Formats: sequence, structure tokens, C-alpha cells
Amino acid sequence: MRAVTVEGLLNALAEPSLVVTGKGAILCANRAARRMIEELGLEREPSSLIDFGTSAKQVREWLWICCSCREPVPMTLLIEGANGQSVAYRAEGSLAEPNPNPDDARILVRLYFNEDKTQRFMALNRRIFTLDSELRQTKSDARLLEFKATHDALTGLSNREGFLAQAEAALKRPPAGQPMALILADLDHFKAINDTYGHLAGDEVLREVARRLQRTVRSTDLCGRYGGEEFIVLASGASFDALLAVAERLRLSISAEPMRAGNEVLTVTLSAGLCFFPCQPNPAADLSRLISHADQALYRAKNDGRNAVRHVTLA
Repeated sequence: MRAVTVEGLLNALAEPSLVVTGKGAILCANRAARRMIEELGLEREPSSLIDFGTSAKQVREWLWICCSCREPVPMTLLIEGANGQSVAYRAEGSLAEPNPNPDDARILVRLYFNEDKTQRFMALNRRIFTLDSELRQTKSDARLLEFKATHDALTGLSNREGFLAQAEAALKRPPAGQPMALILADLDHFKAINDTYGHLAGDEVLREVARRLQRTVRSTDLCGRYGGEEFIVLASGASFDALLAVAERLRLSISAEPMRAGNEVLTVTLSAGLCFFPCQPNPAADLSRLISHADQALYRAKNDGRNAVRHVTLA
């Protein structure tokens, strides 16, 4: 009977009004409060003041003060609607029915729409949204700039600087107990392709070579465009034979099937030099030294007729 009487009294109040416990649980609401809840478009009817969006700690501290004061205690409640926008209400909480346990006390909460604070809060929300969007864009731009600085624009592979940075890091954290190899590869007679068919055809060949190399290397290998028609790979494996097989697969991936460049179908081959270093840590595994040895092996592959792999082993 009491709940009906209380609700009747609430309905006599023009402003949205609620009776809540000292913990914030909503016991009843007047018609104005129910209309307010409908206008907010909430998915479910709130069972507590905390459901409106204001922090639980803030609400409970305010209700505790209401339980200990004779006069109404003001507070600003930010009530979040279904569209994500928050509306500011000036709330007044007054003790309606005391209880030795403050959690079980009854508190009358009257809500008054605060247009000024709502507008300021919405403006602040818009500013936060704008700043967040700008920050996301800045981070995206930074990632794009970093990608462009470390990747080759034509092939999408790591460029020389990007590859060298990754390789230096990899040599500092070598796979435990696994040998490694640096492979330097060069397209055979690439200048003739450019001279005969033009640089656009040469670019298409370079892009196709990059695609085939990416399909052939393993996920643990590093692959990049070293410059011009030269490509570079850093690989680790169980044995010398396994690493030599990686280089052979790279060579065969290029020569096994002709490439289309515009209206032309071209046979392209690749020569590779492999510098094998059997274990880590290895003082001899200085990156510039590895590249130099791989380059010498590549030179031998060219002299031996091209479309071949030659290797050198560091002690």
C-alpha cells in the first residue's frame, strides 16, 4: 500500500522524480521520470541511478551525504542516452525515510534539466571526439610515413634501409642453435629487358619477381629489395642443405614460369649468392661482412653462366 501512496505523491510533482535506496536502486518513478526515460531511448528501463551513466562511486557518495543531511543535497547527474549523448540534470536528493542502515534508507531524487551544462558537456564531447579523431589520423599518418620510409614503393618489399634495420635486429636475436644464411639475388640481363621493352615492362617484371619471392620465402625469413634488380633475404634453418634449398626455391620461382609484362611474355632468370654462417652468436656475422661475402658468391654465379646459386661458408 505504501508503494502506491508514494507513487501517487511522486506523480503530483511536475519534475522527473524518483525514490531510491541508499545504494541507488530505483524503487519507483513518477510519470515525468518515465517520460524522460522514454525520451532518452534507453534499451532497458534502469533499475538504479548508476544505470544512467554517472560513476557508481560518485552516485553512492552523494546518496550517503543525502542520508546524513536535513536539507536537499544538489548534484549534477550526466544521463547517457541511447545515441551516446549525455544530458546534464541538476539533481536534488533529500532523505524521505531514514533507516539505521543507510543502504536501506529511502531518498527522494528530483531532476531538473540543466540546459547550460548539457550544452557545455555536448560541446566538450564534440571536442573530445574531434581530438580523438585527429589523434587517430596522426597515428595513422605516422604509420604510413614509417611504412613509406622502410618499404619500396614499386614492389612493396622492405627497401634497403628497412631490410638492414630488420636484419640487424634479427642477428642480435638469432634462433637458438639454428644456422643462418644471407642470400643476395640479382636478375639476369635485366638491363636488356629495360632497353628492349621499356622501363614500364621492367617495372612489371620487378613487381612480379617480388610477388614470387614473397610467396616462396617462409614466414620466418626477411625479404627486401636491395636496390635496382637486386633482392636480399635473411633466412634461418635446420642445416646448410635446408638453407641452400631456400635459395634454390627462390631461383626456381623466377625461372620456372615466364612472366607477362604488358603484351610481352618474358623468360626471366635469377642468380644468387648465399653466405652461410653455421651458428650464433658469431663474431663473424657482421651484416656488412655477410653482404660482402654473399655478393662475392653472387659474382661467381654470374660468371658460371647465370641462373645459378653459389655459396660461401663463414667459419
